[in-house]
Amino acid sequence: MILSKSLSLWSILCILSLLNSLVFILASPVKRRAYVPETKTFYLHLYKAKLSPDGFERVVWTVNGTYPEPTLVVTKWDRLVIYVINNLGVSTSIHYHVPNNTTFIFNFTVPDQSGTFWYHSHHLAQYVDGVLGAIIVKDPDDPYQNDYDEEVVILLSDWYHNETFTIELLFVSSNALLSFTFSIDEHAMDVIEVEGMMTKRYTIHRLIINVAQRYSVIVTANKLVSNFWMRADLQIKCYNAIGIEHLNPYVKAIVHYEGANYLDPTIKGWADNLNKKI
Repeated sequence: MILSKSLSLWSILCILSLLNSLVFILASPVKRRAYVPETKTFYLHLYKAKLSPDGFERVVWTVNGTYPEPTLVVTKWDRLVIYVINNLGVSTSIHYHVPNNTTFIFNFTVPDQSGTFWYHSHHLAQYVDGVLGAIIVKDPDDPYQNDYDEEVVILLSDWYHNETFTIELLFVSSNALLSFTFSIDEHAMDVIEVEGMMTKRYTIHRLIINVAQRYSVIVTANKLVSNFWMRADLQIKCYNAIGIEHLNPYVKAIVHYEGANYLDPTIKGWADNLNKKI
């Protein structure tokens, strides 16, 4: 991922549960701009494909053959038409049950709400196998639109080398309802949206994210040219399953400034005492 010094907004969509206790204050209301709604049409073709999201090849339950799945970008008040074509070999459920070899059409108007959302299967554990994606609803009157230059969608999810139907009992018995702690080394984050609600801008260093939570934060890339770790650490204290020794709880990606070398970052993460690093 290339990060220029002007990069700002990160829309974070997370695949893990329960509303965090983050305190937020609604931003001041804004007047509706003269936006002319459009009809946005998307085709979501569900089928299995062999992919290697983390370097290990396995069967992935894909949307349009990709993982992560396509991000749907619309503006509030738009008309949204989604064709779901199910060729998974089994039934699926994306808020409506869709039998195999069937096409289902969603046709609705986006309400007066904006922010980060997600679409996903509700059938068994299919979303863990890959049937999920982001929906970004733009606001023509976004009060922060002049505070960022680019938007990047990040999806967080646990990922297994087995299809979930082979590990369902372990999944249920292991308290997999784990939270991620998301952070970017040396980069504070300003929360501006929580689950479809604009908030008063509030600065944090780490963001605890549970199943299905979504946030938008502004990250200002104003450090010296270098590489930095983006971290999504699992809270393994809640994990009580056999096989924990095979779990990778510290997922990392590199935030790369243009002009930096391609070596791994050496910068350490935020400490509990934010006056020092660990």
